[in-house]
Amino acid sequence: MSKIQKIAMGCKPDPFKFKIISSEVVNGNTVVVANYGGKTFNGNKLMVLRGIHDVNNLQCLDPHFLDEEYAVIARFVPNEEGMEMARICAWCFNQENRRTTDE
Repeated sequence: MSKIQKIAMGCKPDPFKFKIISSEVVNGNTVVVANYGGKTFNGNKLMVLRGIHDVNNLQCLDPHFLDEEYAVIARFVPNEEGMEMARICAWCFNQENRRTTDE
C-alpha cells in the first residue's frame, strides 16, 4: 500500500465512543463538536447535522456522510474558524429551499 493510500484512508472514529463537547441549534440545524476516543481515532470532530437533535441522547454518531437521509451534512476543522464556517453552513442550509436533483 502506498503512502498516499494510507494517508487517504486515515483513522476512523468509533461512532459509539464519543462525548459531546458542545452543541447549538442554528436555523433549525445542529452544530456539534464531539470528541471520539478509541484505538483508531482520538480527537474532536465538528459537524453540522440536518435538523434539530438532542445530541446528549445519541447512542451513535458517525461523522461520515453515509447517505442522503443521514443527519451529517458537513464537517469542518474543529477550531474557531471551523466553528464560524459551521454556523454559516447551518444558517444557509434550509430544508424548504433545498435544490432537488430534478432542477
